[in-house]
Amino acid sequence: MKNLFKMLVVFVIVGMLMSACASPAAAPTTAPAAAATSAPAAEATSAPAVEAKKLVVGISPPADSEFYQLIKKGIEQCSDGKAEILWQTPASHQAVEDQQKILEAWVNQKVDAIGVTTVGDVGAMDDLFKRGTEAGIKMYFMNMAEFQLEPVNKEHFVSSVGYNNYGAAKILGEWVLETLGNEGKVAVLLGTPGVHANDRLKGFEDALAGSGWEIVVTQQADWARDKGQSVAETILQANPDITLIYGQNDEMALGAYQAVSDRGMADKVKVVGLDGVKAALESIKAGELTGTMNVVPKQMGCQLITDIIAVAEGGSVPQIDDIDVHVTDASNVDEDMKAFE
Repeated sequence: MKNLFKMLVVFVIVGMLMSACASPAAAPTTAPAAAATSAPAAEATSAPAVEAKKLVVGISPPADSEFYQLIKKGIEQCSDGKAEILWQTPASHQAVEDQQKILEAWVNQKVDAIGVTTVGDVGAMDDLFKRGTEAGIKMYFMNMAEFQLEPVNKEHFVSSVGYNNYGAAKILGEWVLETLGNEGKVAVLLGTPGVHANDRLKGFEDALAGSGWEIVVTQQADWARDKGQSVAETILQANPDITLIYGQNDEMALGAYQAVSDRGMADKVKVVGLDGVKAALESIKAGELTGTMNVVPKQMGCQLITDIIAVAEGGSVPQIDDIDVHVTDASNVDEDMKAFE
């Protein structure tokens, strides 16, 4: 019994020693906190800029001549990317019904603005201008004198950009008196019948009234160069004492100069025109045409589209917005040629 007791004591002591030698329990540990990270902020992005809507502008001149192409160039250069230009001409200068159909289509299309030059019945345009205005379209005239617009209700158009045909022709006649002397015999090449031809004759006649200049013949040449040449040839053959030919536009004047040159009369017969197109200025620079009434068509186009944009943006413009005109001759042709650069 005593031996059994001793053995139990030994087992107890050994167990205690084994517990003491056991590896200590690992101290509890906490996982290190992950370093706080923040997701990179998304770069701020702005919505793409919305391109401003272009104005849709219909322009209808009576012809696609160099003169009106210069007006078109002025419109395009001064539109500043703010307008889409619809350019359409009637079949001829006198095709009033054709031009009316062009305007009717634009009114039905509800374009933003319309500009027109008509050499036919201005009163016939009034109803169309009224319809356009009532539809919210801004209506404009170009290359029209103020008194030409008398048949049109002033409430039916915003502005007329152009010059006074009578006044321009009168300035040209006064220049003839100052530059070419106080006497001579004149042949006038007329455009197709209408307000432009009438005004360009009346102003010239009034300037020469009471002087030694005599208008001995007027004949229609329809604004065309080839017709101007053939008519001038006929006039010169019948009137060899002519000293000046006045073409109511530069195209007819250039044709007339060719007729004068072909007959060897360039030293005796002077030729002047009216418009200020590039071909005329080049002819003046070459010593051929003597002068032209420069109505700066490119500036007219620029002024028209500038007015259209200004009104569309909430501005106001004069209802009659005439531009300044002047005679181009050998003394200032180099400066005036800069308009075509």
